[in-house]
Amino acid sequence: MYYPDNLVEEVRARNDIVEVISSYVRLQKKGSNHFGLCPFHNEKTASFSVSQPKQMYHCFGCGKSGNVITFIMEYENYTFPEALKLLADRAGVALPEIEYSKEEKERDSLKSRVLEAYREAGVYYYKVLRCDAGKKAYEYFKNRGLSDETINKFGLGFAVTGRNLLYNHLRSKGFDDHLPYERTRRYDGHLLEQGHFPDTEREQ
Repeated sequence: MYYPDNLVEEVRARNDIVEVISSYVRLQKKGSNHFGLCPFHNEKTASFSVSQPKQMYHCFGCGKSGNVITFIMEYENYTFPEALKLLADRAGVALPEIEYSKEEKERDSLKSRVLEAYREAGVYYYKVLRCDAGKKAYEYFKNRGLSDETINKFGLGFAVTGRNLLYNHLRSKGFDDHLPYERTRRYDGHLLEQGHFPDTEREQ
């Protein structure tokens, strides 16, 4: 079952991510985000962050990230339609019985996968900023007066010098050649020594 984007967005918007995840994970507010123990891997220190302003979650330990729908898919081991129905029922949104053509299904599936690739690219650059390769970029942000809270809030990252680094990362995450490479390879080697601002608003 496939649903139009505006209906999916309505379901997502009417299910606050902090409220939903709080029913599965004990969260504590720190700054603008909420933190708790990651439900996707064993840990003793809370590294699972939930952003209410961005309606996204991210684990700094295992790298899992997404929105309220992907959280339900991951936690409950649901398919997308199953997760959407659970959240629609929770929010009182009626889901119509809609069946799309094969071409429409393939187009929607590709779009969803591309958005996943964009999200994973943002997480990748975000992590690079916090390793040795991103030290200069991090110092640049700090010298410009950006606090750690601001850097975290907007998901700022760094594109390190090197050919096909992002491509290889996406491949390791299970993305096929025909999907991410043409859309992302232009960034590898061209955003050198620059800060990277992932488009987190569009992917929501």
